[in-house]
Amino acid sequence: DWGLRALKTILNTGGQLIQGEIKKGIKLTYETEALLLIKSIRVNTISKLTYTDSRKYEFLQADMFPGIKSEDIAYEQLNAAITEAITDLKLQYIEKQVQKILQFYEATRQRMGVILVGPSGCGKTTIWKVLKLALEKMKKSIVTHVMNPKSMPRQQLLGLMNHDTREFQDGVLTASARLVVKEPLETNCWIVNDGDIDPEWVESLNSVLDDNHLLTLPNGERINFGDNINFIFETHEMRYASPATVSRLGMIFLSEEDVDIGRITKTWLQKQDEKMQNSLAGWLEDIFMKSLAWVLQRQELYVVET
Repeated sequence: DWGLRALKTILNTGGQLIQGEIKKGIKLTYETEALLLIKSIRVNTISKLTYTDSRKYEFLQADMFPGIKSEDIAYEQLNAAITEAITDLKLQYIEKQVQKILQFYEATRQRMGVILVGPSGCGKTTIWKVLKLALEKMKKSIVTHVMNPKSMPRQQLLGLMNHDTREFQDGVLTASARLVVKEPLETNCWIVNDGDIDPEWVESLNSVLDDNHLLTLPNGERINFGDNINFIFETHEMRYASPATVSRLGMIFLSEEDVDIGRITKTWLQKQDEKMQNSLAGWLEDIFMKSLAWVLQRQELYVVET
């Protein structure tokens, strides 16, 4: 998406960065302002690009801003908290994944709706869980409501209206919405939808995800969400999402290149009994990894032949 919403988000971020520099008493030169604009564009663009497209973007940026060194927005305190959270969860530190976590954090600040897109096992759930723990370590309160929207009918998710009695029965999502709006503004609330994006239910959230932040129920009742609330979506593809939905969402794209089997096995190994870790490590290296490499090689040969 390269529409007006994306442009507005970039300008908002750039304006905040410029105001921060002015408060510090830093004089804005062309180089300084260009660097701040590059940071704003990168934080809102790099996250949604594939690995190949991100390489092309780097060349385009160098052409548009010749001689300006590109940098990302720095979050020193949050970076330290993320590192500590990764250690506490017994996960492996991956620089690229930490960048995705920081991009996800910035997306939650800029957009009400954020979507994590990528294949199974690429770390979509890990990203928001690590950020949640990191923010809690920074004394920020996070409340989460997790659901799978495709595991239930639309009426059970969004509620059911009895047309005879005009009574409305809350669904899973609308019940969570009522709970989060009661939370104080200092508390960040995430409604996590872990499942496929389907226009049948997600189109009903379009008025929530735009600047109105308003959910209108079938009985005429309106729920107005504050800036402390985010709708987070996890899915492996956005094939069936409409342009209206895509343009409203901040996207964090995770490709298959982000999946490292070695890191996953090391994480699993750390959670096993210490007495067995040495033996398991040897078996994984001598048997599992070699078998997996053979299977993947045969799969590639099969794809080429077909």
